[in-house]
Amino acid sequence: MRSWVKIVGVRNIKTEVSLLLKIKQRFKVTVRCNKCGEKYILRGKRTSEGQFETGFKRCICGNEEHLEVDANPE
Repeated sequence: MRSWVKIVGVRNIKTEVSLLLKIKQRFKVTVRCNKCGEKYILRGKRTSEGQFETGFKRCICGNEEHLEVDANPE
């Protein structure tokens, strides 16, 4: 019976670790400006709202709104 408790404990730890890895997973984020066509490749993390945080603010042409964002797990 003790071994069963240990196995359940190990499974819980594995589940917690896998959840942490999913939360902290980094993404390769490609940002393309629809105004001038400039392309930026950045690393980022997914926020709790489902967006990607890369630190990117605006394109060199000044565009902050018309951006195409694509993300893939690293």
